[in-house]
Amino acid sequence: MSQLLKCPNPSCSYVFDPSGLPAGAILVCPRCTMRFTLGPLPATHPSAAGGLNPSMGSLTGGIPPAPGFSPSSGAFSTPSAVPGQPFSTSPAELAPAPDMAPPSATALPRPPNQWLKTAILTALVLGALALAGYAVWYNLHLPVRHSPSGAVHYRDFNLAFTPPREPWVPAEELRARLGAPAFAVYQHTDQITTAVLAARNYENREPRADELQETLVRLLRAIVEPGTLTQMPPEDQQWMGLRLGGFRFRAQSRDDHSSISGQAYFASYKGVGYWFIGWTSESWYEERKADLAQLRACCQLLQLREQWRPTLPSAAPYKNVQVGYTFVDPSRAWKEETDEEIVKGRDPHADKFLTIKLYAPGQRRDLPKEGFLLVYVLPEGEGEPLQIARQYVERSRQQELQSANPELKVSVEFQERTEPPEGEPPAGSVEAAAPVLRLRSFVKNALNQNRLHVLSAIRTSQGKIVALHAWCDWNDRFAFEQLFIQIVSTLRPLESGTP
Repeated sequence: MSQLLKCPNPSCSYVFDPSGLPAGAILVCPRCTMRFTLGPLPATHPSAAGGLNPSMGSLTGGIPPAPGFSPSSGAFSTPSAVPGQPFSTSPAELAPAPDMAPPSATALPRPPNQWLKTAILTALVLGALALAGYAVWYNLHLPVRHSPSGAVHYRDFNLAFTPPREPWVPAEELRARLGAPAFAVYQHTDQITTAVLAARNYENREPRADELQETLVRLLRAIVEPGTLTQMPPEDQQWMGLRLGGFRFRAQSRDDHSSISGQAYFASYKGVGYWFIGWTSESWYEERKADLAQLRACCQLLQLREQWRPTLPSAAPYKNVQVGYTFVDPSRAWKEETDEEIVKGRDPHADKFLTIKLYAPGQRRDLPKEGFLLVYVLPEGEGEPLQIARQYVERSRQQELQSANPELKVSVEFQERTEPPEGEPPAGSVEAAAPVLRLRSFVKNALNQNRLHVLSAIRTSQGKIVALHAWCDWNDRFAFEQLFIQIVSTLRPLESGTP
């Protein structure tokens, strides 16, 4: 005899006939629409209550009979959703819907603690990989590394330095006092011989020669007494295979005011500047000179910047279509004066007026070195354009000084410079289009009026003489001479019809 099950909803009295349905089937009560899972059925026992499960009670007792159930006949039918139609309770209709199938074991959600463990493990693995990658990167880009041979590799400086052994010992107190760019200072055990090594990376450009010399002088100011430095020709020509600049010197020490003699050198390679200063007692210099050379030999280039190239700006063009000339500024360091009144105030024949200012590294608050350039458009004349320009410049300089001192007779002398230009050629190669003349002007009893002059001149298609005249204070020639040559040599006639 079949067993009847009551709807588990306490407020619902509907009774099911689960015979023929498998355990685990999901049933839907047609009266209250509650869903529940059919569990395993107990063994069937006859009952005087008309075949009901004893655990369910009798239909006529505690459980009200469902609509359509006849206790006398034992027949059971459920009301239909449509009045007057019988409601079927066949196994096919009570079978679970496809979307209500019980979930499989593999589809069961993971417990929350299992997800937490997985997240922690994943984070640990990713962290370990990140640390390993950073270790590889750091090892490849470490600014300072120690090689098995004992050399210290300063990768930013493209330099390998092998620390010297005794009798040399580090002098950290002096290195701290000097500051950057000094990276190593050593002192001989004789306590009177000292050497300083310095380097600086200029990133994407070549250091200017005046910058290298200015840094050398700044380091020396912390070593020697002001006003006691005497420069002499250098005794060495190369360092690490690079051409040296600098000098041998004699001065008084700032520490004990004793007389010292030494070497002060600089060089540059692929955007990095290098400096060496070594000194000892003046009476010991010849004996210690070889020791200073051995200390310099502890430095070697690492060859890490062979593919390095400076970042060069595009050249700035200047021209006058009406007059018919053009020239370019490869360095883009010159600034043009746009006030016509100021331009003509410099010279009645001036067509353009440009200035340039150079600052020492990290010293922009100090007064800069200044250079000047005038473009003259001169009347037609016979002879070579460059000689006509020279005569005009010499005459203008004489008149300038005389008008400033009308009560004095001022004499200016000009001397042509034939020796090699001072300083390093600036970055950026340009084609020289005009001949260049270099002059030095002297003013007696007025050293601050001595100047360096660099000229070029051409004759335009209209027959006019166009001259470029660049000048600076004579003491600043090391910073400007190569820059002056670079810009004035680009002067050329402008073809008619050129925009």
